[in-house]
Amino acid sequence: MKPPLVYIIIVNWNLKEVTLECLDSLHHLNYPDFRIVVVDNASHDGSPEAIAARYPQVEQIHHSENRGSTAGYNSGFRRALEAGASFAMLINNDTLIEPEALNHLVNACLPEEVGMTGPLIYYASLPEKVWSAGAMRSRFTLDLIGNHGRGKSYSEIIKRDFLTS
Repeated sequence: MKPPLVYIIIVNWNLKEVTLECLDSLHHLNYPDFRIVVVDNASHDGSPEAIAARYPQVEQIHHSENRGSTAGYNSGFRRALEAGASFAMLINNDTLIEPEALNHLVNACLPEEVGMTGPLIYYASLPEKVWSAGAMRSRFTLDLIGNHGRGKSYSEIIKRDFLTS
């Protein structure tokens, strides 16, 4: 069976080096069917040219003005839908990702109807320490509760109400 197509969506605004480092990590993913789209919010630091030079296979969407991250991600989602993607993964451009991460996320979605999945997020300076594992909402106030998983360790999939990006 063919694996589902995943579109990875990154929004950039004037963070050329950070975005290139993110793309470097994404190109070590071992998932068999993914595409990357970078939505550029009118960067003037040479980001689009640098991305095209290092990664010509990465799709780019260029906005003529900084529309913010939400509009940027929406442009990426539209592109993913046009391409027939089964899943879309949005990540911040300061993200570094492990080679197996996309396999784990897709596999977590396949056994049942899942609206979203998200990875554990670790501190870059302390890669063994969890920064976030999502959060739960209080059923009384709807406020986020808990410490988002900071400092804990996990060995299985956990249910969360809120994902951190």
